Amino acid sequence: MTATVRAFIGARLEGEAAERIVHIQARLRRACEKAGWKASWPVPGNLHITLKFLGDIELERVGPIGQALEALRRRAAIDLEVGGLGAFPPRRRPSVLWIGVRHGGETVTEMVQEIDMSLEPLGLARETRPFHPHVTLARVKRAGSRTETIWSGLDAQAGAARISEVVLYRSHLESTGARYESLVRVALDGQTGSTSPAPE
Repeated sequence: MTATVRAFIGARLEGEAAERIVHIQARLRRACEKAGWKASWPVPGNLHITLKFLGDIELERVGPIGQALEALRRRAAIDLEVGGLGAFPPRRRPSVLWIGVRHGGETVTEMVQEIDMSLEPLGLARETRPFHPHVTLARVKRAGSRTETIWSGLDAQAGAARISEVVLYRSHLESTGARYESLVRVALDGQTGSTSPAPE
């Protein structure tokens, strides 16, 4: 049987926004619990922007995917402004609560399109849904009051952030929640070079 891993391509945020997002998530959690909502909350170390979800892939494909991501090295780091809460779906019973990107999202979207094109020859289909850069703060199991009332009055301006690398992650689903393992890291440094294997 061929070994498989559950994987996705993502980017963690650096800068002042990273810490503020953690505080915003904590306040949002208190508001949800007060309103009787039930949700799971990613631990702060797991907060990221998902660029492409791959699902279960053969372990032997990790190398080729890493090589395909190599072209991203010519891109410069991306500066963002993070803020504004939202939900998927946007009305009625949300399944995901998130904080979005106010400025710089277009550049992230362009990079996602490049990732899609580079992986298509490897048999990984392009994403058909529009890309909306965001950081997932909660996965809702049971919602109560209207979504807008949950974050009414909540300051959700996280501020400046930067994406300086793209990472191919393996997701380990455990009883305590997901644990992410870095398989390949690709720096956005505008220089050519080889894909760096993730440190042990």
